[in-house]
Amino acid sequence: MGEDTGKVTLGERALALLRKSDLRRWDKLRERGRRDFVLRKGMLGWGGWMYVVMSACQVYWHPGHLVGILLFGVPLWLGAGALWGVLTWWAMERAYRRRDLNRQ
Repeated sequence: MGEDTGKVTLGERALALLRKSDLRRWDKLRERGRRDFVLRKGMLGWGGWMYVVMSACQVYWHPGHLVGILLFGVPLWLGAGALWGVLTWWAMERAYRRRDLNRQ
């Protein structure tokens, strides 16, 4: 690894704000693996809710385009949820590993 620049990453900042109970919950999420996290928390969690909310807004604003809005939204928000899941996993794992290195 490179030099320590003294900069605090987003994951480290998030990890610093977590309580011990949150860390135990992250331990359990880690046990299930990255694929499960990306699917459940990213695609179905974040992406699913974004799909529902944004599709409802689009249907309200453009009621005549219901089928197109719903069909376009599925791949868009599930893909965005997968990206959110991967980036969140990466940031948390990086901070988690650094925390473990700092303990030693």
